[in-house]
Amino acid sequence: MASVLSNVIEIESQVAEQLASLEKQYSSSQKEHLQARDKLFKRRQELVSGKATPTSEELAGYVPAGDGSHGAAASAKAGVPYFWLNALCNQDTLAEEISSRDRQALAYCTSVKAVYPAAEGPPTIEMSFSSNPFFSSNTLRRCLGDAESGAKAVTTDIQWKDSSHNLTIKEVRKGGGKGKKGGKGKGGSDAAASSSSSVRLKPCPSFFRFFLPDSSSRGGKVPQHLHDPTALQDEEEEEEEDEAEAEGGAKSAKADRDELLMALLTEQVLPRAAELYLAGPLQTLSDEEEGDFQVVHAGAGSPADLPGPVQGLLAALRHNQAALDALAAQRQQQRDGVNAQEDKLRLELAGKRRELLVPAGSSSTSVPRFWLRVLRSADAAALAISSRDAAALASLADVRFSLSSSSSAAEIVASRELLGKLELEFLPNPHLAASCSRLVKEYTFEVAPGGEPYLLHSKVAAAPAWASAALDPTHKPGRDGKQRPASSFFQLFRQGGGKYAFNLAGDDKEVQAEANELEVELLMELHGRLLLRAGSAYSEAAAQGWADDDSEAGDKAAWQAAGAAESEEEEEEGEGSDDEGEAAHRAAARRAKAKDKGGFKLTKASVLIGFVVLMLLAELFVFLDMAGLFKSKR
Repeated sequence: MASVLSNVIEIESQVAEQLASLEKQYSSSQKEHLQARDKLFKRRQELVSGKATPTSEELAGYVPAGDGSHGAAASAKAGVPYFWLNALCNQDTLAEEISSRDRQALAYCTSVKAVYPAAEGPPTIEMSFSSNPFFSSNTLRRCLGDAESGAKAVTTDIQWKDSSHNLTIKEVRKGGGKGKKGGKGKGGSDAAASSSSSVRLKPCPSFFRFFLPDSSSRGGKVPQHLHDPTALQDEEEEEEEDEAEAEGGAKSAKADRDELLMALLTEQVLPRAAELYLAGPLQTLSDEEEGDFQVVHAGAGSPADLPGPVQGLLAALRHNQAALDALAAQRQQQRDGVNAQEDKLRLELAGKRRELLVPAGSSSTSVPRFWLRVLRSADAAALAISSRDAAALASLADVRFSLSSSSSAAEIVASRELLGKLELEFLPNPHLAASCSRLVKEYTFEVAPGGEPYLLHSKVAAAPAWASAALDPTHKPGRDGKQRPASSFFQLFRQGGGKYAFNLAGDDKEVQAEANELEVELLMELHGRLLLRAGSAYSEAAAQGWADDDSEAGDKAAWQAAGAAESEEEEEEGEGSDDEGEAAHRAAARRAKAKDKGGFKLTKASVLIGFVVLMLLAELFVFLDMAGLFKSKR
């Protein structure tokens, strides 16, 4: 057994080195790609700002309409009007983060660029602005920092001209307007009410919060003038986040939002700015005013309505965008080529490892319970694998998970779909039917820029079938003898069984979303770590003395008795339950994921108790009222 495990670890190490070499080769070409892209970005900015005129190559195929002026004089403003305002606001996801007041400031944005370090590290976003009523800062910079490369976070102390023009706060009038008894009182006036009210500044949503630092990433107090008060909404959230950080260093909501905005800016807006602008409709500053602000008008027509000289610039921008798209497709083809080589190495590794673990003609694995222990080393799988599952999972011969893109390089623009397949191969065992040697589930994910895969849908292609003499771990008998769903890893191979797999309770929609997140977490951990380092994961589990608690799994009578003995409340909820030790293990694992949403679980029993308490209180009030009545008559 020791020599087999040693050989497994050795071949996994060899494949890991080959994969690292492929990634290094791909990364080495990144600098050349960025230089070619930056050249196109620079040319685009020259056209947008009006510092350059289109070349004959850029105008190839372009025929001005009419006399070339579209019946209007040349634009008084050089270049393409409100280019960055429209490019930013026409990206759907980013638009949700931009308030109406933000748009007024973004109308003065003259350029957006990403500066990449010479060595490995994250980019810095730089947004330049012309003179405007909001702030005196000419350039706003933001870098999220990166512990791996040692890059420090960069933020900007935005120099707001005054509090009324600070887009990250708003004035709120609080209190006032009440007389001695909660009203104006006799002879009261609106002026008196107004004087008793107070005005305070309150944080409000704004795109410009992106440039403020995240207090949780600084390791200490943030200067008051740089503090982002919307990172936490209230004291209760602050306490919860402090506890989460103490337990596992959880990221703040602002950190998550900043990562999303950085990904949108670098991977969506910058490579596709001309396309976003040309999508229309155009937004421009209007002559209207709202307070001290000019209103951004969203009905200014389309790019086709712009005057003739600008149309030539737009034709050149289309040419520039086509060159950027071709460059992006070329880079994606390089990525796909690396992925294909990596998939081949993964497939070869899986084949060699299986030969070592299950020699030809053998009906058992050379390393007992190999895949059971490997799966249990994944946090999400540990939530799902119960003691009843262990006996069947101990017969696993192989576990495989593959990912592939469903789009060609030329089709990948905003987000893309990934196809995944999870396969579990079993050796003959007394738990699964002889015809059931393989479980298969297929997935479709959507991957947004800089984001994690999001599960769109899944399909069970091969579900478990249990031997007639074996128990079905996905169901338990209730007090009435009827079968009901039980918590089990095998629920993942029943359509919609995720909430039972992870033993979740609550609102169906929220529970299903959480179950999907946990399932994706498990799959990505398999793909990114466990299937590449399965031998090491097994060794670590053995070194930590993890037990394979499957003593209860094969005892069908004990299993049925345990199901019948469960509480009436659990039966009413329809959820499976485990023994106290296993439930504690699951609770400890889930605590790292999140605090219990709401803390209180509403059940039929709790509703009944609440009703009884209300009835008793009503009876008490009637009694006290009657007692007071008799006393007054006396």
